[in-house]
Amino acid sequence: ALTLLHFIATIGADDAITTWRGPVAEEHDFGLKSFDVEVKTTTAERPRHWISDLRQLVPTQDRPLWLLSIQITTGGLGAEALPELIDRLRSLVGGEPGARLESLLHDAGWRDQQRALYRRSFRLRTKPTAYLVDSTFPAITEATLTAAGLNVEHFPQVKYMVDLFGRPADPPPAELLGLAMEPNNG
Repeated sequence: ALTLLHFIATIGADDAITTWRGPVAEEHDFGLKSFDVEVKTTTAERPRHWISDLRQLVPTQDRPLWLLSIQITTGGLGAEALPELIDRLRSLVGGEPGARLESLLHDAGWRDQQRALYRRSFRLRTKPTAYLVDSTFPAITEATLTAAGLNVEHFPQVKYMVDLFGRPADPPPAELLGLAMEPNNG
């Protein structure tokens, strides 16, 4: 929701809703004009994220892929519960983009009648960090397994955790500025 709110503010509601692909089981969460974004959120003190598929960190064709690492913590000033974030999204998006937003929220599993289940409030623990997913990024993919001499068919399901603690951030694309920190800022 945080990333979608950022894109609504920076590229406009219609384009932001169009870029959100995560709920429709696409390989990456957002598909902007010149790159894709995979968003990972954790409540852990270290930026550790679960990767649930060999294709999740594979760029689509020649489009750069960015992993946006978001660390959140409970309570405190500025904390919001998920229903509040969804209410903010809805207040910013109307008309046809609003109808698409409602459809995507439904596809993502959101049901208004379950609002009471989401009472915990969260805030950012750290400023989100962007990483270019390239050959130096710690990822297990079909290509890395094949390069290691392993038969991918023997790995029908792969789930692993990547720890980005100490890994320098990459200078984010303009569309992520303001949401993701710049490498020299922290």
